[in-house]
Amino acid sequence: MNIQLNIDDLIDELNLPTNTADTIVEQCVNEVTQSIYESWKKEASDKLKSTRTDYIEGLDIVTTSRFARQIVLKGALNQMIEKGAAPYDMKEHFKKSSKVKYAPVYNSETGETDFRWYLTIPFRIGTPGIVGENSAFSNIMPKSIHKIMKSKPANEGLKSAETPSPYDIPQSRAAIQIPSKNIDIPEYKHKSGMFEGMVKKVGAYGKTTQNTYMTFRRVGEASDPNSWIHSGIKAYNLLGGAMGRTDVNTIVENKVDEVLENLGY
Repeated sequence: MNIQLNIDDLIDELNLPTNTADTIVEQCVNEVTQSIYESWKKEASDKLKSTRTDYIEGLDIVTTSRFARQIVLKGALNQMIEKGAAPYDMKEHFKKSSKVKYAPVYNSETGETDFRWYLTIPFRIGTPGIVGENSAFSNIMPKSIHKIMKSKPANEGLKSAETPSPYDIPQSRAAIQIPSKNIDIPEYKHKSGMFEGMVKKVGAYGKTTQNTYMTFRRVGEASDPNSWIHSGIKAYNLLGGAMGRTDVNTIVENKVDEVLENLGY
């Protein structure tokens, strides 16, 4: 989105020297850019949850010339959040991770050993009633499971038989159908309950200890083709919201008055 600041008439009316006019333009550009940038961050802070921090960190102001600035949004996921994305196979992204490992698999057809990629993905689980920033957690465990986990030794996984109903039942991802985009993905039922295998990690902080809870899921070349399918992301259009918050004309008028006053006009 390009914004043109039209202050030529004012400059001509006051018959300002070139260096004064340039100072006004530069400071107006800076002020408008900073205001949109702060409004954009506020939109993200108000409307995003788990992706909030990464999205805001992806925003940056770039100076392209003395009188031009750009606000760029970096990161593929951030772009998908802003503009929206159709359903996609997350495995295609996972296999590009720097943490991917390879397992040897004997190929009976060729008599050779193939290597298949796999990745272990950690999910941090919050405790019931946690206060404050929840964006760091993939899920919040119910009280009945928290009671069990508190008494379990560190690093001992929660077994399916230990998991109270209904949390022991694997959930399903509904079928995804978008006729206009020729997308038809069948329903997929997960292989285990979302809390199965969860472990307690105990960390020492000075004279105290703190428990954190994690689950781990394996994804790889041998995964079911219908697993790890993201249902898509709606377009948040946070820039549009930021522009709605920003009164460019008033910002320019106030900045011009401020600069002229400081220069003694």
